[in-house]
Amino acid sequence: MSVYRPKYRHPKTGELTESQIWWHEFTFAGKRIRESAKTTLKTMAQESEKRKRLELERALDGLGRFADGVGSTARGDSAGSLAEDRLGTVGAGQYFPCGETRGGGPGSEVAIPPN
Repeated sequence: MSVYRPKYRHPKTGELTESQIWWHEFTFAGKRIRESAKTTLKTMAQESEKRKRLELERALDGLGRFADGVGSTARGDSAGSLAEDRLGTVGAGQYFPCGETRGGGPGSEVAIPPN
């Protein structure tokens, strides 16, 4: 893993300046991968590089981006269609409990407005 902050010459002063944004660079399948991590935090840049490597490995294996079942399914359903399937079990104007809300006490129901 290689994360770094590139250096450049300041256009007005000509002084050598180090960028605030971290970049990562590595070789994968014989190709050089170099791109911005789009963060000023080194730890976040290292995580970004790990995610990029994992994404490339999955693409090479043909697993795709959502192979772990999070987000889209193997059929290619979008998150929106998955939500529609889930909400389709409750009729319009009815209430259903939100089991995963913080607090979870009385009043933690969500209303589905009629169409």
